[in-house]
Amino acid sequence: FPTIAAIAGLPKSAMLQPQDGQSLRGSIEGRIPKRRKKPLSFRFMEAGALVDNQYKLVTQKLGSGEYEMYDLAKDPKEGTNVIDSRPEIAKRLVAVFEKWSKTVDASDEGKDYPEGRLTDPNPRRMFWTDLPGYEPYFEEWKKRPEYESRLKDK
Repeated sequence: FPTIAAIAGLPKSAMLQPQDGQSLRGSIEGRIPKRRKKPLSFRFMEAGALVDNQYKLVTQKLGSGEYEMYDLAKDPKEGTNVIDSRPEIAKRLVAVFEKWSKTVDASDEGKDYPEGRLTDPNPRRMFWTDLPGYEPYFEEWKKRPEYESRLKDK
């Protein structure tokens, strides 16, 4: 969503905070930065990773405290774990990853939503014709064949 918001020119205030994603607009437009400003973090099932420019931190089990770290500039195939030989970098990346991972947990539990919880996990099914935000366009859209049958009673 940050990429779409940036392309559309939406202000940051239009986004619910905290915002975990990053806009890729510059990359799409051919402006590829030499260095990222923020690391990219990922989680999938029980595994996680953080890429901070030349370094990649990996864990196979979230919360285990067990990590591997690779120097992608020197070892792009991730063959040599350098976590023990670069402890200061590893410590920083682990701290950044674990802080980020806690925000994912909080979001999953709904704690970063305005209501402080997830909204109804089984929301009522809605179709666009039932949403007030679309009503101002109904008269114009009734003239279009693809919408005519859906809007005939509106």
